[in-house]
Order: sequence, then C-alpha cells, then structure tokens
Amino acid sequence: MKLLNIEKALDDQKTVFIQTVGVSMQPMLRERESTVVIEKPGKRLSRGDVALFRRPDGQYVLHRVIRARRQDYLLRGDNCLGCESIRENMIVGVMKGFFPKIDSEFIPASDKKYLRYVKTLPLRYMIRRIKWALALPVQKIKKIIRSMR
Repeated sequence: MKLLNIEKALDDQKTVFIQTVGVSMQPMLRERESTVVIEKPGKRLSRGDVALFRRPDGQYVLHRVIRARRQDYLLRGDNCLGCESIRENMIVGVMKGFFPKIDSEFIPASDKKYLRYVKTLPLRYMIRRIKWALALPVQKIKKIIRSMR
C-alpha cells in the first residue's frame, strides 16, 4: 500500500497494516521486520499511545505520545532523544498492536508485557541522554588528538 493511501484506507477499512521503515521506534519495532496495525483514533490520545501522524511536508511518522496537552501533543520515537510537537489534526491513526516480525504473533497494545515495556521508557530515555552526554567530551578529545597528529 502506498503511504498516500493510508488515510483513504483508514476511512474505507478502519484498519491498516503497515510495515515499519526507520529506526526511531527501536527496539520495539524493527525496520522492515515489524508490522503495525493502525486504526483511526476513537478518542483523544493518551500518554504512551503510538500515533501515526503526517508532517506538513507529507511525511508519515510513527511516534509515541509523551505528553497530551490541551492544544497539542509531544511525541518522540522510542529510539530518539528529541520531542516533536504536533496538533490533533495531524494525527492519522493510532497503533492498536503490532507483529514484531513477519512470522510472529500479534501483540496488542493492551498486552501486559508490552505495557511493562512502555513503563520502562522514561528510564530508557534517561540512560540514552546520559550516554549521549558522556559521548560528547570523548568525541571532542578524539578530535583534538587527531588535529595534533
């Protein structure tokens, strides 16, 4: 299915299956291995929901809701450091579950093991930020050493 048809397919069929592309939702979703099940949102999204949204440039992105605010949402990929603010009208659908690999069983977004993973995300983000902050001085030192050669 071409990405341009996602919104039409959701209007017609109410559910679409999309193979993931990109690494922003790793380790939960693997590039070109995982398939997500997307439905039109029936209600306002909540923290932890995974939203499919369309950026103003037309690019579709699948990221997790970090904070639902009155006028917008803050979203971030599980494998990303920065957040993105999006408006309600940019949301195309919400993930109802996924197939981690082509031959694996469906994992609904209500699955207990999946929900435990979602609860660990704040700690994962903090660890990722610490690693990133520690890596910066090391990179600078390596650059200085290379310039001295």
